Amino acid sequence: MQQSVRDVSNVIDWMGGTRQLLEKDDPQFKAAAMQRFQLTDAEWEAKRQDLLEKLNASIANAQSQATRSIQAAVSPSSKPFVPAEKFGAAFQSAMEEHVNDRVTSTTQAEAAGVPTPFGPPEKFDSGDPGWAIVLVARLDEAFKGKHVFVHSNDLSVFRYDMPPNASVALFGDWATGEPPALSIKATIERQSPDYTIHLGDTYYAGFEDEIRHNLVACWPGKVQPRKSFTLNGNHEMYSGGNAYFNALPLFGQSASYFNLGNQYWRLIALDTSYPERNGDSPAQSWGELVDMELPNGTQVREVDWLAAQVEHARSFDPPARIILLTHHQLFSAFDGDALGKYLLPQIKPFLDKGDIYAWFWGHEHRGIVYGPNATSNVKARCIGHAGFPQPPSSLKDAAHVAQFPIAWLEDRTEPDNAWYGMRGFALLRLAGKDAWVDYIDETGSKRYSEQL
Repeated sequence: MQQSVRDVSNVIDWMGGTRQLLEKDDPQFKAAAMQRFQLTDAEWEAKRQDLLEKLNASIANAQSQATRSIQAAVSPSSKPFVPAEKFGAAFQSAMEEHVNDRVTSTTQAEAAGVPTPFGPPEKFDSGDPGWAIVLVARLDEAFKGKHVFVHSNDLSVFRYDMPPNASVALFGDWATGEPPALSIKATIERQSPDYTIHLGDTYYAGFEDEIRHNLVACWPGKVQPRKSFTLNGNHEMYSGGNAYFNALPLFGQSASYFNLGNQYWRLIALDTSYPERNGDSPAQSWGELVDMELPNGTQVREVDWLAAQVEHARSFDPPARIILLTHHQLFSAFDGDALGKYLLPQIKPFLDKGDIYAWFWGHEHRGIVYGPNATSNVKARCIGHAGFPQPPSSLKDAAHVAQFPIAWLEDRTEPDNAWYGMRGFALLRLAGKDAWVDYIDETGSKRYSEQL
């Protein structure tokens, strides 16, 4: 992840430069796109107008986020930019690809002692037609449609067994491919867990090359079928989820939701990202279980599958305890409870009955162990701090901590980098009916431990 791509001001500059190319219908930019995608003049004009419309909306969103940062007395450049909508994420991903291509080409040219083929990456002019190819390719892929949601009428499927004694590494928002994510990879490998589970988000938009490198190639200990599992995040869905779903067979994973466990514990993972429920700041993306009608009239309700897994857990004597795993959070001490406005009604019946014992989520790039609260009868844990850079967290910024008390917060800075918070993950250790969790940072230090 290039530093220039994280900077909201730089992203706005790139978007503005691209808008100028589209508004004046730059001949070389147009020619490159038309030739690469075999477009007629009429097709290009329609695409140009569509791009301009989406680009203007995305610029407005980026400017709004920058303005909110300034109003909060935070430099927009100090916090990595995370677009709140699909177009912005795809644009950001195209920027990353283009900058990487330029850096590689420039390095090779300098090593060969020949002139570099490009000017500064920030320069948008008619001498840079390659940007049109990268941008339009990414956007075409992002907007070509979602992958079909994998489901079954048999609600007993997508279950996997594990032994009574097992260790599980849980980590969220990790798949950046950057050095801190690789530090987490190495630290997890030193723990030698029996299972590894990613709670979702492959940056920037879950495209095939990002899934291939940032998720699969960098996976701790290498992907092991039915030992490694990965959830669907909102960033995977920014490209329609196609690359994510296509990669699931590598994991031996049939669907984007699953039930992994034994007679004492069941880790039930849900897909809260497929519906792509866009939210306002600070939520950006709200979680929601799938509830949709297929073209043949079949109703797919993820909550029905969850209910079947709860009944399955009750079939043991005594009933197995359920640990819920999702990408999205139900609430936040920093951002409030509006985040769960769609998810809470779907999960509340299970919470009210005490069916859910603990819940680990990501999405928010923080490490938090919550204390008991009146909103939910569950042990809530946020572990979305494994990869994506986030400024250090501080209790003074937790505006809703009275409503959602915090037992532990990872509030330290990353080693040798005061700009970003320390990355980390959770190591869950199951021993029959007992369970412990260690919260470990990227250096391997154990920061907090609890008996679950």
